[in-house]
Amino acid sequence: MRLEEERPRLRPLKVGPADLALRVPVTVGPTAEVIHESHPYSMPPEAIGIPGTLYLYRDRVRIVAGRFAVMHERKFKSGDGSILPEHRAQHVAAVSGTRAKRYLQREHLLKLGPDALAYLTELTHRGDAPVAVEIESAAPPAGRAIRLVGKPRRKPQRREPPCRSLAQSTPSTKPRSPRPATCRSSIC
Repeated sequence: MRLEEERPRLRPLKVGPADLALRVPVTVGPTAEVIHESHPYSMPPEAIGIPGTLYLYRDRVRIVAGRFAVMHERKFKSGDGSILPEHRAQHVAAVSGTRAKRYLQREHLLKLGPDALAYLTELTHRGDAPVAVEIESAAPPAGRAIRLVGKPRRKPQRREPPCRSLAQSTPSTKPRSPRPATCRSSIC
């Protein structure tokens, strides 16, 4: 009965449950990630070190740091993170030096899971192509890397020692001949 008396004075809420967000102060770390409750969320590399606010919704996370605003799907499983493909590509572009870029690309591939680790192990031990070239072709965008992880393996080919390959201009799989006089390699 009292509720009926109060109903004319009640007004609808301005914010619905889906739009209600908790505000959490954060700082973008040196890896261009914001970590909230053990979940890393990616940010553009230009935002490194900038303090910001994480808006925690029921199903999504919005991070605002300076002029950078990013929306991620909220993660609930412990250690699970969200890295957007465009941030991955920007992060690789921001790193200077060939070796640093390759290292970062390998790290991004390894974060994809055990299939990526198996793929990198296969590349390393296959021996028929330089690993660095393969990693660059497998690295960002993330979609390309995921497709290459499931790529069927090629049959390994036997490689000639570098001195013999250079002398012949092309690698061959012919049986070895006696070691050339100019070769000092122990594998010739």
